[in-house]
Amino acid sequence: MQNKKTWNLNRRSVLKGVAGVSLGLPWLETMLWGADKAEAEKHPLRFGVIYQPNGINPYEWTPEQTGADYQLSKTLRPLEPIRDEVLVLTNLNHELKKGRDRPTSGHYGGTSNFLVGTGVKRSMGSDIQCGISVDQAAARKLADQTLLPSLELSTEAEWTGVDTGERITQLYGNSISWLTPTTPLARERFPRLAFDRLFGKTTGLGDTRSVIDLTLESIDDLKKTVSQDDQHRLDEYLTSVRSLEKKLEFSDKNHRPVPESLLEGRMPEPGRAKSHDEHLTQMIDIMTLAFQTDRTRVATFMMGRSSSSIDFSFVDKKCGGLHGMAHHAGRKEKLEGYQIANEYCVKKYVEFLQKLHAIKEGERSLLDNSMIMFGNNMRDGNSHTSANLPILLAGRAGGQINPGRHIKYPEDTRLCNLYLSILKRLGHDIDSFNESTGELPDLS
Repeated sequence: MQNKKTWNLNRRSVLKGVAGVSLGLPWLETMLWGADKAEAEKHPLRFGVIYQPNGINPYEWTPEQTGADYQLSKTLRPLEPIRDEVLVLTNLNHELKKGRDRPTSGHYGGTSNFLVGTGVKRSMGSDIQCGISVDQAAARKLADQTLLPSLELSTEAEWTGVDTGERITQLYGNSISWLTPTTPLARERFPRLAFDRLFGKTTGLGDTRSVIDLTLESIDDLKKTVSQDDQHRLDEYLTSVRSLEKKLEFSDKNHRPVPESLLEGRMPEPGRAKSHDEHLTQMIDIMTLAFQTDRTRVATFMMGRSSSSIDFSFVDKKCGGLHGMAHHAGRKEKLEGYQIANEYCVKKYVEFLQKLHAIKEGERSLLDNSMIMFGNNMRDGNSHTSANLPILLAGRAGGQINPGRHIKYPEDTRLCNLYLSILKRLGHDIDSFNESTGELPDLS
């Protein structure tokens, strides 16, 4: 008979190791022992955002039909294996009737404004201002329940110049997460440092052992007390952690990344993934682990910064730099590459959803207990059009959302209405969020 009192397990439990390392736990049926079943089976809700820069091909995004029987558009075809878990939301916008001193759209202002909705202060860089983003509003509500209030990831370094065409600092193009109206959050772009942040490792300071090796004693102790099914769940989870570590070790090559404040003048730059595709995959794996272990319940991932020129020729030789393709001017050859890049980004979003869907939490999946948004601050990257933004929302929010449909809202419906609806489902007792006019209907 199992000793059910040896461990007092819940979603905050961690496996403690040496050197301050800790490893979060996935959901285990042991967490139900001795607890009120209805309460114990209330799994936490997560909120994630995947941001794609530089707009989409506006001619191939929106499905013609609405409801559950809609046909996927060309760009959304990668959704097919998981379409029943995704909402396609049409005609969502930010308030566009702003003065030139408070722009809501464009490459740079539109990026920072994407999760906010109030517009940004037109600035050359010394006095940037936007508003609190929806992810940080969510993190404030959940901060005392997890190790990290939120996780911000990206793939590219920051820009600090000024865009003379838009007369605005490029700083606005670096972040979609705003802690306060004057504080954008920095993003972690190196997978190894993001992994270390989650699990407390300090690989760059001399200890290169696996996080599993560093917590092995706790792992062995726990295995002695849980059911055989939980032992199997632990083995699967630890295999995924080990697999990600191996990928990161390969990417690091001979470099040992540490926090940038400790690197200055002393160590080489942290290692990068061998390709952009691998970089995206590693970050998706890290977000998955972050949610699975309940290290955080809020995460954002920028596939690229505003005006990103990432070369997509690794997907298809018809592609080039993303920003150049976005300014297609209606030319067939550029639209063709742009379309391929758009479909690829949706495919990476689907990969993330499939990982979450495969992880079970009681009778539901991790995706069932999440709200994962995919979006862009522009519709057409050529004209910088911001009306009718391309927005997807996956997951069921623990039974509060009914996905698998295309919903077409009246024109100029506020995107902030969606953000208010998300925050309400996360437990916020609020009546508005920035420029919302009410909750978004028909999500349930």
